[in-house]
Amino acid sequence: MRNAFLIFVLFLTVSVSAQSSSIPQPEFPSRPYFLRDSTFHNLEKVEANFDLKIKGGGFGGADQNLTAFKAQSPIRFDKKNIPPMYIQIDGSGDPSDKVSVSKAQIKKDRRRFVLESTSLGGKAKDMSATKVSVSLKKVREGLYQIVFDAPLAPGEYAFMPQMDMGALMGAGKLNLFCFGID
Repeated sequence: MRNAFLIFVLFLTVSVSAQSSSIPQPEFPSRPYFLRDSTFHNLEKVEANFDLKIKGGGFGGADQNLTAFKAQSPIRFDKKNIPPMYIQIDGSGDPSDKVSVSKAQIKKDRRRFVLESTSLGGKAKDMSATKVSVSLKKVREGLYQIVFDAPLAPGEYAFMPQMDMGALMGAGKLNLFCFGID
């Protein structure tokens, strides 16, 4: 009985190790990729402009946005067949703090990703309509599979950069990694 248990544990260890090693190493850290045919593929990398939209002369509050030109990403997935996505995260701390996904508001020929929305008094508004809940599943040291906590509705999405708002305002432009769901 003990030998059977040891054989089972060995088989399980080899199986998990083989699955982990079949996933390639990403070329760049902190950049999300999707996996297809055992190969990592890039999402759309787009330079987005930071802008501050004041509503109603300030009485309606303000939105801080990243705007990507073109209304749709050329990287498209069927909502029933989204490939697994991965990210390599170097460093310490909680890796889930370094991955943020947002759904775009489509405005004519551009995608607007709202970073923060405040009312007249500076009180934060509910962002649940645009923020996408994700979890990370560790594959091996530093490599994580990005798991969407709920099915994604059709629309345009982006992995958002992680930085403080002061640095973001100073930068003016940042890279987003985008994809669309049909």
